[in-house]
Amino acid sequence: MTRIKICGITCLRDAMEAVAAGADALGFVFAPSPRRIDPRAAGAIVAALPPFVCTVGVTVDASAHEIEAILELARVDLLQFHGNESARECRLQSRPVLKRIPVRPGDDAPALLARTAEYAGLRLLIDPGSGDGRSFPHALAQALPAPFVLAGGLGPDNVGEAIRLARPSGIDVSSGVETTPGRKDPRLLRALVHAVRLEDARHAA
Repeated sequence: MTRIKICGITCLRDAMEAVAAGADALGFVFAPSPRRIDPRAAGAIVAALPPFVCTVGVTVDASAHEIEAILELARVDLLQFHGNESARECRLQSRPVLKRIPVRPGDDAPALLARTAEYAGLRLLIDPGSGDGRSFPHALAQALPAPFVLAGGLGPDNVGEAIRLARPSGIDVSSGVETTPGRKDPRLLRALVHAVRLEDARHAA
């Protein structure tokens, strides 16, 4: 079953709507972004969530001090690194790390595969942007070793095809389920989860 992460959570209402719709994980952005949230505010949301919801803290080249503060105040389960962090930095963290691998214009499948080589054995996020809705030809990801998470321009209308082409272990969605940056649309959340589960059922059949 494809895991679903809803990123850019900024309030408890949106967090609860995402969980009610069927999201497996919630992401909190601690880097410069219209979806940025203070670690203490994120911690209050995390504390109110029902059991077994995975929480993820998104950072970009954060210092060790910043990461320590995020873990202490927000108490997220995973870290998601979107910058130039090395594989060594990822492996030294006290929490599991999901490392973003960028998809660049003109990439083919071998180029994308080569870019992941340094991070072999780590959890990877394949993403052409950073919450800005940019997409890419999802078939490029077919050659990547599982498991990996797919992101970039995903929404209810295209997520089924993306899963069919790339076969990711999970998807990461932000702008595709929003009314404005940082505010989620309950209708779009439900539609996204329905589309993912429909594609899962088709694949299982």
